[in-house]
Amino acid sequence: MEVKMEVGYDGVAVITISNPPVNAFAISTEFGVDTDDGFPPWNSSYNVSKRLSNSLIDGISVIAGLKEKIGEAMRRDDVKAIVLIGKNGKFSGGFDINVFQKVQQTGNISLLPDLSIDLVVNRIEDAKKPIVVAIEGLALGAGLEVSMGCHARIAAPKAQLGLPELSLGIIPGAGGTQRLPRLVGLPKAIDMMLTSKPILSEEAKKLGLIDAIVLLQGSY
Repeated sequence: MEVKMEVGYDGVAVITISNPPVNAFAISTEFGVDTDDGFPPWNSSYNVSKRLSNSLIDGISVIAGLKEKIGEAMRRDDVKAIVLIGKNGKFSGGFDINVFQKVQQTGNISLLPDLSIDLVVNRIEDAKKPIVVAIEGLALGAGLEVSMGCHARIAAPKAQLGLPELSLGIIPGAGGTQRLPRLVGLPKAIDMMLTSKPILSEEAKKLGLIDAIVLLQGSY
């Protein structure tokens, strides 16, 4: 589970989400250290005590890793634009629903992410540098919600895009219920959310959900 950033000679920072098999926005067993990059600090008493008691922090959540790399790219003078991608032929299948199941089984709400993905999506949308998402394979749930916060969206042929949260008994979050109608119109947005059925990138292009379909010469 990691989020990596590479900056090319052209000033484009490529941020890669890697969390097999579908690059879910999941939580690791440890928490990352917050950085001063414009996001509110994590402030729950549980996480304060956990960080203080942890001398070695082995990993961070995908959400926190994405926040960290975007913040770094915003601060770096050599970065002119940002591209978000997912590793191994998929952008992201969304939030890890296993976390919800564990919370319901144990009642331990500390298992939930202590950084709201809404804040990350808002930061992407408000960024002064252009952020483009390149979608391969799928962008579902939080994966699509992050994508809709980007300034432009390109996708490979036959990529699946959708908000399947209602099939799990939850409402789409991270601004998905607001951004999707703005992009595809209210009737289609309601249909996509109520049926939880994804659409292919070809239809998404016609609807305005993505800006271009790009034929890939190889996987990222």
